[in-house]
Amino acid sequence: MSDSRQKAEDVYYSALDLMAEGHLEKAVAAYRESINTDPTFTEAMHVHYRTYSALMRPSRSLRRLPRLIPTMCSRIRACRCFIRRKG
Repeated sequence: MSDSRQKAEDVYYSALDLMAEGHLEKAVAAYRESINTDPTFTEAMHVHYRTYSALMRPSRSLRRLPRLIPTMCSRIRACRCFIRRKG
């Protein structure tokens, strides 16, 4: 495992703790740092989106993702459309 991936995972797990404690804004910042450290860390992208959803601002997360991984963003948009139709 590369150093950048290890650092990204460390920050990611810290963000999970922040989220569990209810510090969603701080968790979003930590997930963003994790993604910036390793742009291929899709789990961090997924939870970053879910945290924004919990804050009722999922579109804000989606605006950031296309610069990182376009295919992941299109999958998230598809899920978002599905949830809207179902909800």
